[in-house]
Amino acid sequence: MGKQMSLNGAAKYNGVNKKSLLQRVSGEIPLNAHVGKNTVLSPPQENELAESIKLMADWGYGFTSEEVKDIVQQFVQAWGLETPFKDCRPGYDWMEGFKKRHPDIVPRKTEHLSKCREQTEDPEVVERWFKLLDEVLTEQGVKDIPAQIFNSDESGFVTDPKSGVVLARKGSKRVNQSIGGGGSGKDQITVNCCASATGKLPPPYVVYNSKNLYKDWITDGPKDTAYVSSTNGWMEGALYLDWFETIFLKHTEDVKDKPRVLIFDGHASHLSLALIKKARDNNVVLLRLPAHLTHILQPLDRAVFRPVKIKWQSMLLKFARTHNGPVGKRQFPKMLKQPVEESFRPHTVLAGFSSTGIYPFNDQAVEIEARPQSPQPSVPTPSQTSPLPVLSPTPGPASTAPSPTPGPASTAPSPGSSSSETPTVLSSPAPSSSHFSPPASPGAATSSSNLSVKDFFLKQLTPQVQSSA
Repeated sequence: MGKQMSLNGAAKYNGVNKKSLLQRVSGEIPLNAHVGKNTVLSPPQENELAESIKLMADWGYGFTSEEVKDIVQQFVQAWGLETPFKDCRPGYDWMEGFKKRHPDIVPRKTEHLSKCREQTEDPEVVERWFKLLDEVLTEQGVKDIPAQIFNSDESGFVTDPKSGVVLARKGSKRVNQSIGGGGSGKDQITVNCCASATGKLPPPYVVYNSKNLYKDWITDGPKDTAYVSSTNGWMEGALYLDWFETIFLKHTEDVKDKPRVLIFDGHASHLSLALIKKARDNNVVLLRLPAHLTHILQPLDRAVFRPVKIKWQSMLLKFARTHNGPVGKRQFPKMLKQPVEESFRPHTVLAGFSSTGIYPFNDQAVEIEARPQSPQPSVPTPSQTSPLPVLSPTPGPASTAPSPTPGPASTAPSPGSSSSETPTVLSSPAPSSSHFSPPASPGAATSSSNLSVKDFFLKQLTPQVQSSA
């Protein structure tokens, strides 16, 4: 056996600092300790974030770099972590460093929605959905109370008619449609609607793509319709929270004595800490539909918006024959009123809830033929954990560190602003032991290295599944 090398000899031989070597040999510093500047999130937190990003992409909910930055911003603000970031939001350098530290995360182009829908029309996914729906409705005691069950759905109303089939001369090589004038065919106005399983219909919520909102854009529409504007015309987090407060809570106040179950498509942009806390404080269960299956599982999508869109296309064609240009914001409310009054009726809504098996509950209402499955890579799937997301108002601890709430866009009339929000602890229908425990104070959060980013990421911002430890 060779002679054991001394500490001095080992330091000199390997070209390392003697003190650094002594600290590792003595156990003062772990052998695998991080070298260089400390990261804002601890290594365990970054690893959980990376795993969560990959899992979400595997399950069809991939996030852009900007969305990941938003999630990190909400996390550090909620826990009061000290960061060098401007407004607690990481920038380009942090994102690039994060990708270098996790080389298995790379940018990928997403597939077309129609292909995603084809691949996710799996009988097992539908079966898991109904199992979860049954558990939630039963646990909340509202399975046989249709007044407590709601569906929210948004849809884009195009302002130009689509290309259609017309009668023309046989043998014509090209048939043009010389109507309208100058519209792109892609411009649309977002409308969010809601209904209960009794057929009750709160007023619509219209989102214009504009920085401002003018009086002649909000007249002659469906009764009590709310109108707002945003820079992109989309129903994003702040506006969905505004709708939840000013429309949903206000118009369902008569049934607030029991839990209200709100079923929605759950696009990631809808979710925020403020929304989750507001739902919990008002005894509302947010139940999210599985990805890409709203066309068969969502009542308003299946029974209401389909005839509305058919009627809307017919109205657009008539409008285009007598006007130059697409439907403007001044004409939109009056045009929207007709299809809403014709199709948004109690019996139509009841048919939607019945055909999707939500009420009366029927787990055999939606049938999808089984098909051969192609081999899949050996990665975790939603079936290996709880199948689908549920946000429950089950009481739980909450941090005292405030979370920022984006202000709503301009409205007419102006909606009330919400109070400062704090992160909430969400639970699946069955009790779980994987809930994270918030620190006793923001100062405790700053020094903690075991805050669960995975819980925060999966359960609060994008609660697709019940995360496993």
